[in-house]
Amino acid sequence: MKVVSSLESIVEDLKALPPARLELAADFVNRKKPTSWNGSSRNVRGSMKTLGGLLLDTNVVVAHFRNDRDLTARLRTIRAIYVPWVVLGELHYGALRAQRRKAQLALIRDFMVTATLLLPDRSTSEWYGRVKEELAAMGKLIPENDIWIAATARQFDLPLATRDAHFANVIGLERIAW
Repeated sequence: MKVVSSLESIVEDLKALPPARLELAADFVNRKKPTSWNGSSRNVRGSMKTLGGLLLDTNVVVAHFRNDRDLTARLRTIRAIYVPWVVLGELHYGALRAQRRKAQLALIRDFMVTATLLLPDRSTSEWYGRVKEELAAMGKLIPENDIWIAATARQFDLPLATRDAHFANVIGLERIAW
């Protein structure tokens, strides 16, 4: 799994923020610790749970965009926020279908300044297979995108903040109901 966090793109995104959003981004940036990469590899291995990280489901990010004050307050206490590629795709899909398309895309861009994007690799695919097989054996399949999200959470031993109850069926997944 690759972690995408280009300093140059972050600086450009910050320059484009309106003043109100810049203050919110500053709150998140102040709590986020810089990542130290070994060599030129940006591959993440092992558990991120010890880093105080949290993986976000789409519905949690959308609730944040809709100004859920309690949820936003909780997010500010999280040391490292992770967003799987599937969630980013779902956010873009929703934004492109919205009446205020540009505003929604700007929200996504602003938010991703403070989050780390997790991309799939071979291990993610293996976890996907395990998760889907376990759910199928129980007769409790969940939507495909949610299987990918659960696989990412299990791969990195990250708790998942979600409002979807069906994640409770995923073996070995720490689900945080926000």
